[in-house]
Amino acid sequence: MLNQVTIVGKITEDLKLKEARNGSLYAVAKLIVNKNFKNANGVYEKDLVDVSLWGSIAENTVKHAGAGSIINVFDRLANRVLILLDV
Repeated sequence: MLNQVTIVGKITEDLKLKEARNGSLYAVAKLIVNKNFKNANGVYEKDLVDVSLWGSIAENTVKHAGAGSIINVFDRLANRVLILLDV
């Protein structure tokens, strides 16, 4: 069985780097993701997805991306939260 997710979305607000209790750095990004079909009114709807970024991925995303930036997230789905681990 494969647990693999790709999400492309626009960051809704500037990210803030935080420190977990164990000292790991993380950030939470809220992404607006367009659906690939129109509703009954002919409008493309959107989903709001929370994504957790960890380690150097969090640091680099906070440094180089902000509100309005489009990012591609490729990782695994875990407990309704997408977690990017620095490997």
